[in-house]
Amino acid sequence: MAVKKVILRDNGDGVFSIVLNRPSKKNAISAQMINDLNHVVSEINSNPKSRLIKLEGEGEIFCSGGDLDWMRKQVNSSRDDRINEAKKLAKMFRAINSLSKPLLGVIKGDAFGGGLGLISICDYCICSSDAKFGLTETRLGLIPATISPYVIAKVGEGHSRDIFLSGEIFDAYKAQRIGLINELAQPTEMEKSVEKYVKFFKETSKQAVSLSKALIQTLRPSISDKVIEETAIRLADAWETNDAKRGIEGFLNKTRVTWD
Repeated sequence: MAVKKVILRDNGDGVFSIVLNRPSKKNAISAQMINDLNHVVSEINSNPKSRLIKLEGEGEIFCSGGDLDWMRKQVNSSRDDRINEAKKLAKMFRAINSLSKPLLGVIKGDAFGGGLGLISICDYCICSSDAKFGLTETRLGLIPATISPYVIAKVGEGHSRDIFLSGEIFDAYKAQRIGLINELAQPTEMEKSVEKYVKFFKETSKQAVSLSKALIQTLRPSISDKVIEETAIRLADAWETNDAKRGIEGFLNKTRVTWD
């Protein structure tokens, strides 16, 4: 029997955990994980008992971004296939972003690329103080297209200009300063900080919290099909550049690319 790439865990009292379950692959986002996350979101939205959802990663890394095998496949894919794959990922992010229940990110390890996208669609994030972060796409000749609407909404245009363009790997303190992370905790204090936050929701009306989240979703900029199409096309454009070909080849072969 195949191991589930995403686990939905019932913690009791209306608290559930969505657990990324590819620890041997650093919880990289694969096609199967996308399908599993879509299924889990649908299950949560239809469960009247759910009060709060925790998003976690199994193992030492929260999420390393895109799956390496997926990237290898993209090298030889057609433009249409690349656009379709990007749209599948974008629609998954939109589905999670539209969850009717509050989503608490419990970030115990590093997050890169798509991992930052997942953090950006959480309503609140508690992070281990030793975690590292980065949008390293520009180091590969690519762009963080699919997740860009969520990251920009989370940290603002000014900080997005920084982390999108530089490809910098930064620490948890900078992540908190730019608004990506709400709260830092020492690794040994993570569970205590999470439980303290969870306690707030046990004293709230589930209906009122869901209505409040729906209000925010109504007033925020819409992630429409047109936006998804545009980001997918721009990612496909980036894949077709010479820089991307060099960057991806270097990444897959584990060789350093020297840029002109």
